[in-house]
Amino acid sequence: MNELGQESAGPKTYQMPSTMLGVGVVSTVVYLAITTYGIVAIETANSSMQQHLENGIFFICLFGSMTLLGVWLIAAYFRYRLVLGKQTIRQRGVIRTREVRLSDVILLKWRVWPGYRGSVVIRTSSRRMAISFNSFPKSDADAIACLIRTEFPEEIQRNFAAYQAMVDEQLVETVTIPRRRRQLDVAIAGVLFLGCAGLFVYVWSIGGGPESLIIGIITAIGSLAYLGRIFVVGDLRVKRRPRIIRKS
Repeated sequence: MNELGQESAGPKTYQMPSTMLGVGVVSTVVYLAITTYGIVAIETANSSMQQHLENGIFFICLFGSMTLLGVWLIAAYFRYRLVLGKQTIRQRGVIRTREVRLSDVILLKWRVWPGYRGSVVIRTSSRRMAISFNSFPKSDADAIACLIRTEFPEEIQRNFAAYQAMVDEQLVETVTIPRRRRQLDVAIAGVLFLGCAGLFVYVWSIGGGPESLIIGIITAIGSLAYLGRIFVVGDLRVKRRPRIIRKS
């Protein structure tokens, strides 16, 4: 068996891309502002409007959960590390750390999901470790896949043919994003913005001031206009950098 760290002086450490931090910061700031605004509006509402409290709590919980998701992304960027050592693979997450010894691995299962880069599941007799290649920059994801592929014997690896087929499809520089996929992306974004509009309108309904209604109406109009793209979007051909995974 080879050693993952044999070409360097020590273990190889990989972390999430900086875009993860950017998404986390933006999500946290935006949704925290909306959530705070809703809480303040409910607290300052006159007593005659308190019957709307349950609806307000629903919106606060919705956008509050999105705020927590942003915080989780920030924490994951600073906490998550994958360390490929000479004798072990260690995965440090936000809450806990997993570690497997290379000599204890009995099964390696390659998967074509989630998303664009796929993942691999490493199993021992008592432990399981899942590594998503989407959690890393492209160059690091390819390096990790190559190292893991060449480290373990062929007989304990499963489903690599399907994974390799996915990689081979990405060797072309131009790919097509199907119309239905683009429609789904538009629908998800539009519904989220409509939810924001609904929160502002609700805040106005409980005495939040005319500015809440104006913001809600503008957001709703923009959301509906954006959702209208569902009927006009088509297939999109884009250029993409190919992934290259060496075969053993």
